[in-house]
Order: sequence, then C-alpha cells, then structure tokens
Amino acid sequence: MEKNTKRAKRTNKNKKSEIVMPKKNNAITYILFAIAIIITIILAEYFTTKKVDDIVLSQLNYFETANTDFKVYYKKGAFKDKDYYVCDNNHTDTCVTQFVDNIDTTFNYYNSYSEDINGSYSYYVKATLKVFEPGKEENVYWAPEYDLTDKETIDFNKQGSYRISKNLVIDYEKFLEEYNKYKSKSAISTSAKLIVKFIVKNDGEYPGLNSIAHDADITMEVPLSEQSFNITFSNSIKPEEQKIVNLEDNQADRIFTKIIAGLCWLFAVLLSAILFIVYRTNVNKESLYSRKLKKILNTYDSIIVNVETLPKTSDLSVVNVTTFEELVDAQMEVRLPINFKEDTKKHIAKFVLVRNNLAWIYTLEEGNEGEK
Repeated sequence: MEKNTKRAKRTNKNKKSEIVMPKKNNAITYILFAIAIIITIILAEYFTTKKVDDIVLSQLNYFETANTDFKVYYKKGAFKDKDYYVCDNNHTDTCVTQFVDNIDTTFNYYNSYSEDINGSYSYYVKATLKVFEPGKEENVYWAPEYDLTDKETIDFNKQGSYRISKNLVIDYEKFLEEYNKYKSKSAISTSAKLIVKFIVKNDGEYPGLNSIAHDADITMEVPLSEQSFNITFSNSIKPEEQKIVNLEDNQADRIFTKIIAGLCWLFAVLLSAILFIVYRTNVNKESLYSRKLKKILNTYDSIIVNVETLPKTSDLSVVNVTTFEELVDAQMEVRLPINFKEDTKKHIAKFVLVRNNLAWIYTLEEGNEGEK
C-alpha cells in the first residue's frame, strides 16, 4: 500500500503539468483566429495606405534642356600681345574685373512635346543690377532692372519640338560704371552683382487640356564688386520629363477604399476580442478542472492509486457517485485503494473503487466539474 501511495504521489506531480495543457481543438481554434486576424490587419493596412489616383482625362508630356556659351572680352590695349583676352565656359580662368569690356553670351533652349501641337513660345532677356549688404545678399539696397532684348514671339502649327539660340553681348563695363556711381554716393559698404535672366514662356492647345502654358529660365550671375570673378549659371529646368495632365477627381474610389479599410480594422478588432473571450473561457474551464483534480489528488493521495488500466466493471454492479466525498465514504467502509486514471487529451479523470462484485465510480470532466 505504501509503495502504491508513493507511486501515486509521483504520478500526481506529473499530472500537474499535463492538466493545464490546452486541448488540441483549442490550439487549432487559436491558430485559425490568429491567421484570420493577421490577414485582416494586412488587408486593413493595404487599403489604409493605398493611393487612389485621380482619373487621367488627357495628358501631354514635354522635355526641356538648356545650356549657355559665353566669352568674356577684355578691353583693347589691356595686353600688348593681343587686342583682347577671352575667358569662356571652356576654361576655368578667373576674369579680372578692371579689364573686362563685355560678355558675349548665347542662351540655348530646347523643348520637345510628346505630341504635335499648335502653340507659341516667346522669350526675352532682362538684367538686374543687385546691390546688397556684404555677406547678406537678402538685404538688398538697390536693384534697378534693364530690358536687354525685346520680347520675341513665334507661333507654330502641328509641331512637336523647337530650339532657341539667343546671342547677346552684355556691356559689362556699363553696369560696372552704374554700380561705381551708386557706390560713390553711398556711405555704406556694399557688394553687387549683375543678374542676367533669359526667360522662355510656352503656350499651346491640346485636346482635353485647358492650358499647356509652362515657363523656363536661365540665370547668369556676374559679380561687380570683386577685383576678379567667375560667372555662374543656373536654370529652372528639371532633368526628367514633365507632364501636363487634366484629372478628374476620383473621390468615389477614395471613399470606397476608406470604407473597406475601416471594415477590415473593425473586423480585426472583433476577431481579436472574440479570440480573447474564447481563450479566457477555455482557460477558466481548464483552471476549474485542474484545480478540482489537484485538490482531490493532494488531499486524498494516501488512498488513491494511479493505474495504467482501470478495473473492468462490465460484470459488476456499478454505482456512479456524484461527488468524490461519496467515493471517500465508500472507501472508508471497504478499506481498499481508489483506482485513478486520467485521459489527458479529453481532460477526463475517473476514480474507481471495487470490492467483490460492486464498483463505485466518480468521474471528473472538464466543462462538467459538477455531477457526472
């Protein structure tokens, strides 16, 4: 009896870890819920971040390029060996301000459309003599403007591209004298530069587009207040192809996408809530069963024997007791050990007490921890 009791105690320790394990069906349920939640979250994220473009009714693409060639001519007699000295865009020579006479500049511009159109383009060159605080160019003291060319306009029909090459001789010495006059009358320290801007305005007609107007400019900056200088250039032209598009607002698809995203998020929240409730319910069920079985095994371990196979009761008179205490009362009368075996997968524990041709049986089952 003592040997069986020790065996029962060892078995009870192993049972503690087994009886808290979830059923296989519960694990499958959790996995299916988790998969469904992940899928709905992915769909919700997709529809939340999905970009719904407007409907393109008409589109015209265009591509622009621009560059500038220049030569800086010195005054005649500045050097004995030649009448002029050239400082151009093919060299990195620094130009000496006091020797510069003029700057021969050619502005080159090219525009190409994806389709032949009817349109026009115009261009002109203007200059600004910008006088400003040294080191603070945004603080401008004086900025007179000059029209260096008249505005030229060219119309074209069924044409897909055109090229402009505008040559202009800029009288640098004239602008330097203008700045020196201002400086002689001013009591403050100043810096100055000549800003020459070549401006192109494009316009035309294309089916489905209200306007295809677009502008471009090339800017040349020439210092006036330094003893020597380098000329710098910039332009407003983007290196990639540009698009002129007539769009129709696609608000209906945007609203539909937002509704789908909202429903997916709601469904994901509902699934998560249901999974939590199912899990808590299962845990509570398992906990009740586990607590009751653990209490029985710990309290009555001295009279319980864990067996591999329960005694056959088919040929015996069977009494199914409703509480374990009734089984204990019967055991106290017959003074025999109670046989115990648990089906860990189904979470069913059976206790059988046999004497002669009579068997007392108590069954503890998960989800039905009361009478059985």
